[in-house]
Amino acid sequence: MPDEIIVTPSPAITVTVLSGQPGPQGVPGDLDEVYEAIPSLVSYTHNQVSVATTWTITHNLNFRPNVTVFDSANTMVEGSITHISNTQLSVSFSAGISGTAYLS
Repeated sequence: MPDEIIVTPSPAITVTVLSGQPGPQGVPGDLDEVYEAIPSLVSYTHNQVSVATTWTITHNLNFRPNVTVFDSANTMVEGSITHISNTQLSVSFSAGISGTAYLS
């Protein structure tokens, strides 16, 4: 006989739980590996070592990410961002700088 749980938000919901019967099995594997892979799927860090007025960044994220740029003194700076494709963008500055771009 199924156990019955009644939750009363608005509107009321009835959930039936069948005891003793297993649910569908998930994909076998190590979830730690999946969790470790997630940051590289949704973010990218670009280090611009040489001073340049335009940085061209190939990120392979397959979407047009947000971009935050810090110069070599770790000060946030603004640049003009052009998304070339879902895997590449450029950031242009009024003067040449080096630093780091964080994409997400």
